[in-house]
Amino acid sequence: MDRTSQLAPNGSFPGEETRDASTPWHLTTAPGASAYTIHLADLASRRVLVCTVGKTVLHYDARCVDDLHEMLRHRSDWVDLGGADEQRTPTEDSVEAWARDPSNPIGGW
Repeated sequence: MDRTSQLAPNGSFPGEETRDASTPWHLTTAPGASAYTIHLADLASRRVLVCTVGKTVLHYDARCVDDLHEMLRHRSDWVDLGGADEQRTPTEDSVEAWARDPSNPIGGW
């Protein structure tokens, strides 16, 4: 896949779901140790996912949802999620490794 996604680069969600700062998704980490929220916002003319963990706020390009969906459809098989700390190497062939890889549609993280 080239660096420009074949999908609309705006983070599409089932049923055109929209979640803004007043109606975020309330989530918990896989081990259930930490709670966090995610909502959609526009920042510097980009659609972003805003992840808030305590006082830490992280921004992710919302098109990552579309790009990940396309990668999973292309693989058509189980893909490990991964869960390495940022300073550690992610599990090979995991979603996390793909997300960090400079060859993904937006050049990794």
